[in-house]
Amino acid sequence: GGRYIVRGGKIHSDTTTWKPNRVVILEFPTIEQMTEFRESEEYKPVAAIRQGASTSESFVVEGFDQN
Repeated sequence: GGRYIVRGGKIHSDTTTWKPNRVVILEFPTIEQMTEFRESEEYKPVAAIRQGASTSESFVVEGFDQN
């Protein structure tokens, strides 16, 4: 499963015109686990609510191994 890294919070930016109302960042151990989550039966009703109640963008950014 994933874990929240950022969930809301004040956004500080002086270098972009992108002004989101809210930012949520989830961390997953692997791209495969993120894909399994996003395509799971459990997430489908949540995704439908999110898509119906908001205008949002979603993307994946690969991180780095901190070890």
